[in-house]
Order: sequence, then C-alpha cells, then structure tokens
Amino acid sequence: MNDYKNPYADYRSMETRTWSIGLDGGCVINTIAQLDQYAKEVQERIKRQNNPVDLATAIKYP
Repeated sequence: MNDYKNPYADYRSMETRTWSIGLDGGCVINTIAQLDQYAKEVQERIKRQNNPVDLATAIKYP
C-alpha cells in the first residue's frame, strides 16, 4: 500500500535536478511537478490492473 500511496518516494527526498526518470517514448521526468502527475497515472494503472485471485486478502485501493 505504501507503493500505491507514495510511488517514487525516494525521488521526493532527493535534491531537485539530481535525478531523472526516463520513460518509453523519450519522455523524461526531472521535476517534482512532473513526478506528481506521473505518480497519479501510476496509481490509476495500479487500480485498473488490480485483479486479485483471493478476494479475502485483496488490497482495497482508495
């Protein structure tokens, strides 16, 4: 659940412009604002692709 709530938490603790994330298609993320937008996309993808086998132990994403 921590990975869902705060994806890329390690990058948020780093100094700005000391990191970058390369994505498919040549897009590069290197600011917190871009990271926030991408994190929302990642959260939506996690919820959309969530298909638990055992419903009793399934994670309920917000």
